Amino acid sequence: MKNIITLSAVFALGTIAFAQNSAYQDINQYPKATKTSEQHIINLPSIVGNDSQNKKVEIYVGKYMETDGCNQYNLNGSLEKKTVKSYLDYYNFTTNGNVASTNMGCLNAKPENKFVSSQPLLLDYNSNLPIVIYTPKGYSVQYKIFTADNTIYQAQTVNNF
Repeated sequence: MKNIITLSAVFALGTIAFAQNSAYQDINQYPKATKTSEQHIINLPSIVGNDSQNKKVEIYVGKYMETDGCNQYNLNGSLEKKTVKSYLDYYNFTTNGNVASTNMGCLNAKPENKFVSSQPLLLDYNSNLPIVIYTPKGYSVQYKIFTADNTIYQAQTVNNF
């Protein structure tokens, strides 16, 4: 009986280790980061069933910087989709580092260190493959996961005649 329990535990741990490593094995198929770039990996949690159809992932690339605490800031840059081995997508972020902002006169605003990002990229949720993003050194990647409910709403028809 002890042998069966021990064997079951070893098998379970081996299965968990394999499942955790399978996502990381895919990373080796992507290009390596260069001396001036960094590779960022997002491994999304696995989802049972068709629930991933109701989810989206929004990717933000940017950096923390000192702001005036009042105006809105936006990093000039873009994410370009590329493919390796005909089926593995990855994204390359390019920027000149320029930041645009609104120009409101803020009398009592205190300076804040905020994450200033470029326009976000919205992707379908897929936990089977990692999301791989290359950025220039010094930039970081953040993401949000959005979930929609199954409710479908009807728009109102307006007749203007």
